[in-house]
Amino acid sequence: MTRCTVQLESGDIGVGYVMGRNGRQAELVTVFDALLQDPVLGPSLQRDVIARLARQQAERQQRQAEATAGTKVDFFTMVRGDD
Repeated sequence: MTRCTVQLESGDIGVGYVMGRNGRQAELVTVFDALLQDPVLGPSLQRDVIARLARQQAERQQRQAEATAGTKVDFFTMVRGDD
């Protein structure tokens, strides 16, 4: 787990956590956290960056679900006729 905290020149403070040891990724997450708190920049970042990334992630997950659906095996138990 990598944790990062930054304070921008505007005074906004961002905090970010990422799995693993990717310091650059933690820094980017943290800067975005701080920028999203800005009343002027926040809404446009949410609309132009975060929403686009969320759509891309949803599309990627949908493609993965479709790819793995073809390999799904339905297991069931048959009752044996032991009389």
